[in-house]
Amino acid sequence: MSRAWAVVELGVKLPAKVKLDEIREILSKYRAFQNVTKLEMLAIKYTVKIICCPKYHCELNAIEGLWCNEKAFVRSRTDQSFEKMIKLISDSRTHFVGGKIALKLFRRFWRSIEAYSQGQTYTDVLKQFFSQLCKTSVQSHRRISNTNINEH
Repeated sequence: MSRAWAVVELGVKLPAKVKLDEIREILSKYRAFQNVTKLEMLAIKYTVKIICCPKYHCELNAIEGLWCNEKAFVRSRTDQSFEKMIKLISDSRTHFVGGKIALKLFRRFWRSIEAYSQGQTYTDVLKQFFSQLCKTSVQSHRRISNTNINEH
């Protein structure tokens, strides 16, 4: 969550040199964050800790790894026909289960959690589990229209 988001969207005034723990403390008192969901009530009742992962973080969300694996499987085997693509999507699921890829993704999740708990940065974790060539800045997806395509 960015400081600007808290200030603009929520109307919360944050100190100039605020730290993440201080932001959490300030926002915990904000009305929107006072509601407790049914899931949170169940977690409290059964003393279960819920870890909410940031969206689209491939090291923390196994679903991102599933999509990545399926897309790579289809891309490497496609002949660009619709019929072949439909068959490959089905085959990619079999490959995912047979290759025990879900297990690998969950292992990566727990290693990432451990790395973060030891104070490693997002950059460190990406480089450790993926590649030294990883880009650590987030790049937004741009909409491509026919006008953009025709310009090039």
